[in-house]
Amino acid sequence: DTFHVSVTQPIVVFAGNDTSIVAAQPLQLNAIVSDPLANQYTWTPAIGLSGTDILNPVASLSGMAGSTITYTMKAATADGCIGQDNIKVMVFATAPDIFVPSAFTPNGDRLNDVLRPIGVGISRINY
Repeated sequence: DTFHVSVTQPIVVFAGNDTSIVAAQPLQLNAIVSDPLANQYTWTPAIGLSGTDILNPVASLSGMAGSTITYTMKAATADGCIGQDNIKVMVFATAPDIFVPSAFTPNGDRLNDVLRPIGVGISRINY
């Protein structure tokens, strides 16, 4: 007997770069999914999201100043193939500003290895 097996590429999901926002500032999440057949989206947790089953919800985290939240975005196809990614959002209780750390530890552990400005409430810093 003969049967055919169809193997598809894994779904690659990019939820976005980790970011910082001001508490009253809405954040547009724009996930990118590699498979055009992926049509089922799930964001968790649902805290502050305008929708959990769409590709690009808006997060409103006004009551979460001083905290950090990590959203997980999962994309799935009708065949059951799943891909996922996380985005970490730090929420500050300040006006838009630029923060520069006073120290860094370039020891290769991927924590504080790079000294760079952190824009809070600023969409892009050109330097």
